[in-house]
Amino acid sequence: IGKDILRFHALYWPAMLMAAGLPLPKHVMSHGFLTKDGLKMGKSLGNVVEPIPLVEKFGPDAVRFFFSSCLFFGEDGDFSTEAFAKKVNASLANTLGNLVHRLLTLLRKSLVEPLAPNDAFSKEALNASVVYKSAVEAPERVDLAFRKFNFEMAADKALFICDQANQRIMEVEPWAKIKPDAPEEEKQNAIREMLVMAEGVRICAHLLSPIIPGVSKKILDELHGPGNAPEFSWTETAWKGESALLGLTMDNAKPVPVFMRIEMEEDETSKGDEKPKGNAKGTWKPSKWKKPKSQ
Repeated sequence: IGKDILRFHALYWPAMLMAAGLPLPKHVMSHGFLTKDGLKMGKSLGNVVEPIPLVEKFGPDAVRFFFSSCLFFGEDGDFSTEAFAKKVNASLANTLGNLVHRLLTLLRKSLVEPLAPNDAFSKEALNASVVYKSAVEAPERVDLAFRKFNFEMAADKALFICDQANQRIMEVEPWAKIKPDAPEEEKQNAIREMLVMAEGVRICAHLLSPIIPGVSKKILDELHGPGNAPEFSWTETAWKGESALLGLTMDNAKPVPVFMRIEMEEDETSKGDEKPKGNAKGTWKPSKWKKPKSQ
């Protein structure tokens, strides 16, 4: 319910239902307003964000992620093309996408046969892994955030697994330890570390599947191998280190990026510098979207 009409739906309507002897709503969620470049959207200003062209240009997952995870539900949120690109790139292209591509590339160059993380690590060493800890703790935290309609926090807690993995991979530097002339012990240690990271990424993909189902499916298809990925399920967010991911071995094809970075064109990034064409100060008027002709 929009915050401007909450009174009618949280006070008057329940009173009518009570008078009629009908069941009352169990929960009422109130959301804020969406603004464009800090201004209220309106036809007179010509600054309405058209959802269909946005999805066609950037993809549904990027749009879903921004509006659900980069704007706090219940408060006013602002959309700008620059902020959209920066936030989506930071989370989906950098934190998640780069990690997935790096792990797949390195493991498919070094892992001969499928190997489960639990078989590669001792129980004590696994419990000491910061990536393992973040992966096993994330499902409960993400679940709690979803139940509170805090989608921003849910995404943040899920991506924290990748934050830890990105930090760990920089410490381990597996790209240097899997070289042909590197000691075998260092090579195996690097592989073990990356297997734990890959399992963490698998869990993260399932946790984010309500928000970015397309990207999550691409990740799971790459990790499990063609035709082996399971359906989205909350039970899949549990640590499954006893099972090997078949998509990590050398016999798999070169990995495909799961999310392409959004590259903004010069005219799009400079729109904020244009002189206002509407009645409000600081507004600009984008080209209007035209409904496609029916075939």
